[in-house]
Amino acid sequence: MTLRPLRILQGALLVLPNAVLPIVGQVPHMMWAVLAAFSILVYRPSISKGDWPYFLFAFGVIVNATLGVTFTNTFPDSLLINNGFVGGLLLVAAYLTARTLNDTVWKVVLFFIAVEAFTIYIQFSLGLRFFFPEQQMVTGGEFTFVQKVGDESLWYLIRPQGLSISSTIAGAKMLMGILIAYMVPFSKRTRWIVIVFLLGALLLNFKRSGILSVGIFFGVAFFMDIADNGWRKRHTFAVLTSASIGLLALGTIVAQMTRDTAGTLSNLSFDIIVNQLSGRAGIWQETWQFIGNNPFFGNFSERYTISTGGYPHNALLTLLATHGLVLGLLLLGFYVKRMTHKPLLLIFLVPLFLDSLFQEHIFWYMSMFDIFVLYLLTTRDSSPYWLKPWPNQDLANAPQTQPPTVRV
Repeated sequence: MTLRPLRILQGALLVLPNAVLPIVGQVPHMMWAVLAAFSILVYRPSISKGDWPYFLFAFGVIVNATLGVTFTNTFPDSLLINNGFVGGLLLVAAYLTARTLNDTVWKVVLFFIAVEAFTIYIQFSLGLRFFFPEQQMVTGGEFTFVQKVGDESLWYLIRPQGLSISSTIAGAKMLMGILIAYMVPFSKRTRWIVIVFLLGALLLNFKRSGILSVGIFFGVAFFMDIADNGWRKRHTFAVLTSASIGLLALGTIVAQMTRDTAGTLSNLSFDIIVNQLSGRAGIWQETWQFIGNNPFFGNFSERYTISTGGYPHNALLTLLATHGLVLGLLLLGFYVKRMTHKPLLLIFLVPLFLDSLFQEHIFWYMSMFDIFVLYLLTTRDSSPYWLKPWPNQDLANAPQTQPPTVRV
């Protein structure tokens, strides 16, 4: 096989564990092991000596899980899935996989995300939230999502799911797709056509934390463009368009964002804002209490769940509650150290981290989002291409960093 078919296969393996297909239903998460095995055997990644804190964290997870089994005299079934012992190995597998990737793989991932965005457009036009029975999540939560939207006008209750198991995951993919489209070399026109296409799908999906994160991303890009090119007509057009939409549709925007609990900004209150967190305030308080009561070992590296069996809906709190403060801060220190070496990565990482304050797309043992973050931190060099949202010349052929010691 030539390089490109191998990269296409690698990109497909990276996307599949987060997909629902009509033939097999939800693709099993053991596909992560297939991706890791393929990546390691084919591309033989190297390890950067400066990344020892990450491997110390992975080893600490195994030790922490061992202490948990010793202290509690029990062996949770979940330790054989994606926690504890297996989790330590998955952390290493995620790192090694990230070291084999390049922008070509992420273009393949972007293609699959664009297909899912197209699916979201179709679902919205047909008045459907999802296509396949496997996509329906039956929970005891505040809302019950059914396949047909019917006469529902509240976008929060419409939320097409694309090809994902939940609308939240689909929205997270749209966010990551926008960041990938900005990261990989494209022509100026292609770059923004793809971004706008995915933005439309994100708005229809109506993942509010994702919309907020993308808004901050666009704000950063807006000011970088001004710094690069000075004030242009497009900036005036963008400001006037945003102001007009804000003035003409402010009531609708506020009503939709607050799920019809506030019709104008004047009606907003602290209680309404807290209510819009869908119970997260209480969940976060419970998680903080657990961290305070278990600061050193956390949940012995078994992924922490709250009393109702759900997750804390905050990646940072879950990290600290799962592994304890020592291991959690060790991993965060690795992230910070890497970001200080490549501060331009904040263009991509800030939106992901902000979204993860309300969701849990990163700090899993192995996920598409974790691998994307590790790729940025360990493999992808910063590019001056990122500083030019609307360059005066075509930068589509800007050089990209290939992973070291890659063999085919």
